[in-house]
Amino acid sequence: MRRKLKETMSQQAMARRMGVDFRDQLDKETTIQDMEIAREFNQRVIQIRQAKRL
Repeated sequence: MRRKLKETMSQQAMARRMGVDFRDQLDKETTIQDMEIAREFNQRVIQIRQAKRL
């Protein structure tokens, strides 16, 4: 009985940790995507400004 309880608690702890890891990974990927979009936008703005100068 005690062993089964320990196994269950261990599985629950692992599931919680995996959930947190997944959310952290998703946050990192979203942040990276946001940075890439911002970089592309900034490059496009620079190109437009340079084109207007010509």
